[in-house]
Amino acid sequence: MVEKKKNTSGRGMRDLQVRVKSAKGRKLSSTLWLKRQLNDPYVARATKEGYRGRAAFKIMELDDKFRFL
Repeated sequence: MVEKKKNTSGRGMRDLQVRVKSAKGRKLSSTLWLKRQLNDPYVARATKEGYRGRAAFKIMELDDKFRFL
């Protein structure tokens, strides 16, 4: 049996965009940051894998290169 790919566009998780409602009292810069944060594939992956933030992937990459942990 051949497995079918669920997403054949090749763009991964970037197909779905989270839309942020601007709240009263929230500045434009905060709204833009929140939009970037919610649409960041590394943030979503970190949450899914149980890490606190996207920096965990950079730390793992540096550890693979320099073996400091």
